[in-house]
Amino acid sequence: MLDIIKEDVVISGIGAHFAKASNMEELKQRLYENQSQLTARWPQAAGGVCNMIGEVDSNHFDNSYFGIHRQQCTFMDPMHRLCLERTFEALLDAGVNPTEVRGKRIGVYIGSSIGENDNLFLESVVSGFGITGHSRAMMPNRVSYWLNLKGTFSFLFLLHTPTGEEV
Repeated sequence: MLDIIKEDVVISGIGAHFAKASNMEELKQRLYENQSQLTARWPQAAGGVCNMIGEVDSNHFDNSYFGIHRQQCTFMDPMHRLCLERTFEALLDAGVNPTEVRGKRIGVYIGSSIGENDNLFLESVVSGFGITGHSRAMMPNRVSYWLNLKGTFSFLFLLHTPTGEEV
């Protein structure tokens, strides 16, 4: 039987960033107006390959706010930066000031799948930031470190099969 303590709380909020929409309201508006979220990668599809892509801007990041060294941030997978920013947004959406949860017993659970920036890993090995900058398992650790959280953390790796199933 699961012991539930009266003080246990779930912080539920959403932080989102989409192609051509930096938040949920912008996405909703674009969907209502039937606007495409996709951009052409090249003029025409070559050999039947789809040339449309949904690009997410990850060029702006306040590394000092999240306690990450500038050089480490240079070699870090953009997914890590986006994860921290969306966590910040989710806390605000839930009505929680991030400074109010610092040092508390709060768990962090994150799921992710394969990213397209894995090729940056080879470049980052030389810098010494390869493992911490590209391991998906580091994402909940980064959130815990940023907020000085004392609870558990876990990472779930989602594998997408050619048939579209998640494992």
